[in-house]
Amino acid sequence: MANVHLATKQGLTIIPVINKIDLPSANVDETKRQIEDILAIQADTAILASAKTGIGIKGDSPGGHCAGAAAAVDRGSIATGAGV
Repeated sequence: MANVHLATKQGLTIIPVINKIDLPSANVDETKRQIEDILAIQADTAILASAKTGIGIKGDSPGGHCAGAAAAVDRGSIATGAGV
């Protein structure tokens, strides 16, 4: 949470990434609620990702990148990950 406050103070955009959405126990709606309630970040723009199925992943490099997150970090943003 301290990192969220620090990033916000520096004017960085925080991009939530919800990972492991392919798991049977994944609860994306609850994770989005927690992102909003605990971190006070809008979760409607969260990137949904699963390296296993390739959802939300792009790039030819080993392991790929979360769609948009790597580019956004380079432009002065911070990506935050949340497993579900």
